[in-house]
Amino acid sequence: MVASTGTQPPGVQPLVITEWSATTITLARPAISPAGNPLPTVQAYIGLDGEISNVSCNISSYLDGPFDVSTQGRTFTGLAANLTYRIWVQAENTAGCAGQTIIQRTGYYVDHQDGTIYDPYTDLTWAACSCGQDYVAGPPGNCLGSVTPLTYCSEPTNACNGGTNKGLLGPPFPSGVHSQAWNCCDAYSAGGRYDWRVPTVAELATLAVSQASPPNIDHAAFPNTPDDDYWSANSDTYVNAFTVPVGGAQPYSWGKQNNSYPVRCVASGW
Repeated sequence: MVASTGTQPPGVQPLVITEWSATTITLARPAISPAGNPLPTVQAYIGLDGEISNVSCNISSYLDGPFDVSTQGRTFTGLAANLTYRIWVQAENTAGCAGQTIIQRTGYYVDHQDGTIYDPYTDLTWAACSCGQDYVAGPPGNCLGSVTPLTYCSEPTNACNGGTNKGLLGPPFPSGVHSQAWNCCDAYSAGGRYDWRVPTVAELATLAVSQASPPNIDHAAFPNTPDDDYWSANSDTYVNAFTVPVGGAQPYSWGKQNNSYPVRCVASGW
């Protein structure tokens, strides 16, 4: 029996994305079948969807590539958050070429996989979980347990926000007065950092995902978030402070300072 020595063009099976973040997309090693004869080159390119193109095995308007993916996958780095990218993989030998494409949108947030979520647009780092929940590492990470509603202040008298209307939550607190919301964030240590605080109204508002209905938040980044109002650091009057609804249409509402609402902590910077 004599083995065939004829040439054969390769084939590329459907592509698979194994993971992605706000700045990276990882392509699994492409499956080449038929393998082709002679063995083909297998190269990957990435570009913005709608810009990168492949016409008669000529790939143009790509942002990065070509990369050899004949023996392993490829992680594309340095991408912009919240954009849709298209990856082309092309296998080619002297008998012909074949290609497959796949699209993937980068994430809005950078998940540090330590219970903290970075927003590159606001330069804020958020606690993945609400006060009372426990973070369990992934990927993907998860928030387990019940959210603990906390008071803005034990006394609705401006005692926890500098003694003035429109003040921000924070010490010093008068003797016998305390803030459960402040205490939670002040003691928080996710990501090995200790600069956590209660966010402002404006900061909480940036968590809204307009295309989600309710709760109005990215559940991949902030799992098991209840559909409830969350305390902000902003006070209104000596009685009330501002809350921001996770799933509601209004940007904020008011709550009596010694009422209890959920809290999500924030820190500035990466």
